Amino acid sequence: MLYRILFLCFIPFFSYGQWSLRGGATSTFTNVKTQNSLPYSSGSTYKGIINPFWGGYVGVGYQHSLSNVFYFTYSADYLQKGIRHQAVVENSLQTLRFTHHYLSLTAKAGISISEKLDVRVGAAANTLLGVNKRNVWDREARTLEPVALAEVVYKIDRIDLSLGYQHGLTAMSTYEINNPGFDSRPYYLYQQSVHLGVAYRFGNKGN
Repeated sequence: MLYRILFLCFIPFFSYGQWSLRGGATSTFTNVKTQNSLPYSSGSTYKGIINPFWGGYVGVGYQHSLSNVFYFTYSADYLQKGIRHQAVVENSLQTLRFTHHYLSLTAKAGISISEKLDVRVGAAANTLLGVNKRNVWDREARTLEPVALAEVVYKIDRIDLSLGYQHGLTAMSTYEINNPGFDSRPYYLYQQSVHLGVAYRFGNKGN
């Protein structure tokens, strides 16, 4: 259903808009839930420490203007994010790490609140391409992660500088821990990300 909605959003009249090359850095924070509780989150110290994970993205985008104020943007990005978790495993402190690689399809609605400043809100579908693992407990990575997002954009001619927030709507991964001090039930990993990005727009100069 999510892909169908995004597919419909990706059918504007492409002859009236601007393409862009985009990229940036992300910092991902993780909440870990059991069936009934929220044991720990990024920066806390309950049964281990989940550290923010630094990653990034690069891709292409398209902006379709409806007027001088309202427009839609669409993008296809390679996205890298993951988890760094410090915990005691076999009587030694280890950093458990895995990196997720995604194809991220995004659709956003934008509004220009001034000549230089825009606000955008939308949704993304992150499709898992692969995982790099290091000292990770058994866990299952979800193939699709739907995300809600918002960002503020500062424009300098054809350059867009963006600061945004993404909130995962479902668990991006699950795993089971068989270690003293942990319950054996599954743990569900939910993620939120902050990104700082830059894009260069070219083509018809709209918004």
